[in-house]
Order: sequence, then C-alpha cells, then structure tokens
Amino acid sequence: MAMLPDVQKLLGLDVGCGEGHNTRMVAKRGARLAAVDISDVFIRYAQEAEAREPLGIEYRVASALVLPYANASFDFATAFMSLMDMPEVEKVLSEIHRVLSRGGPAVLDLASWARYAASQEPAGRGRADVRV
Repeated sequence: MAMLPDVQKLLGLDVGCGEGHNTRMVAKRGARLAAVDISDVFIRYAQEAEAREPLGIEYRVASALVLPYANASFDFATAFMSLMDMPEVEKVLSEIHRVLSRGGPAVLDLASWARYAASQEPAGRGRADVRV
C-alpha cells in the first residue's frame, strides 16, 4: 500500500482481488474501484463484505487474461499477491496496460513480481525482461 499514489477520486481496477480485503483498503483511500477474480467463491465473499459495508466497489468474476473492460477505462490498477498464481503473466500485464488510461500507474506487489521474475530467470542470471 505504501507504493500506491494518491488515488482519491480516481477510478481503479484491482486484478486478482480475492476476497476483496486490499480492494477495500484502497477504496477507503477515496478511490472508486472495480475488481476482478477468477474465483466465484472469492467474489461472493467480496460482494458479501461490500453489502455489509458499502464502498461502491464493483466485483466481477473474470479472468485477468481477458479483462472485461474497454481500452483506457481506468486511472490506475493494482494486483496484490495475485500475479504469482496467474498463467501467462505477460498477457495479464498486457491486459492491465490495455485498460489503463495513458500514464496510469499499475501497482503490482513485490512478492508476486519476485516469484514471477524468479521463474523466468535464464540459467540463473536473476533477471526477467517483460514487455507490455
């Protein structure tokens, strides 16, 4: 959360939101949010939390490989502890880039990125080159 810029009044997308805990933390900073997860069970939990304490978050069951939003729909995007569990991370990053408005930041947690980068190391060189 410390890496997140000022998101007050901005429209954001949380990719791989799980049960919505971090999504709700971002919404409490004043952002308007949509959130997706491939698990209908997690989305149900997130929607139940939203019903108990409405923050205006729109939760949807969707794959990060094919985000159900138009190009340049969001001011920023987040992915907290989710990239490490997704196949085809390059495609996911490309989809995140597609739905962001020009110059919109994507805040991806380090644990997810570190695990992905380690899996891409060419013969122990310790580097991943991902292009979106």
